[in-house]
Amino acid sequence: MVTEADLLTAVEQVAVAHPKSITAELKTSGARRERVVELLRALDLLRPGLRPGLWQVTPAAARYRAPHILASTARIEELS
Repeated sequence: MVTEADLLTAVEQVAVAHPKSITAELKTSGARRERVVELLRALDLLRPGLRPGLWQVTPAAARYRAPHILASTARIEELS
């Protein structure tokens, strides 16, 4: 379970980490939160919890926890 505060914290962390990705329509934290909830629910990664203010993160969302993205300019042949 994730609390509403946890959700808002995660939304703001993404906004701070990627400020150039914030469009005019997502300028407010409320708008960003609404978009996040809309998208995650549509993908069935987030569901309302049993009580107001709680969210259930679905098992499929576990695939996206703490991803590490590595950039490399090496050719595939060079890596073997």
